[in-house]
Amino acid sequence: MRAHEDLHDLAGRMHAHNVTAIVVTDPEGRLLGLLHRDDADAAPAHTHDEEGRKSG
Repeated sequence: MRAHEDLHDLAGRMHAHNVTAIVVTDPEGRLLGLLHRDDADAAPAHTHDEEGRKSG
């Protein structure tokens, strides 16, 4: 996964494929970390404005 992907969409895909953790990389493929599905599920929902800025 790339760091810019929508977290809640990703969590849904993780559930659908029974994946419990996924590697997070930057655009060059460098490791940024590991995302656990439980953490993705617990994250608060955010919305984005028309220019991609987070709000809420």
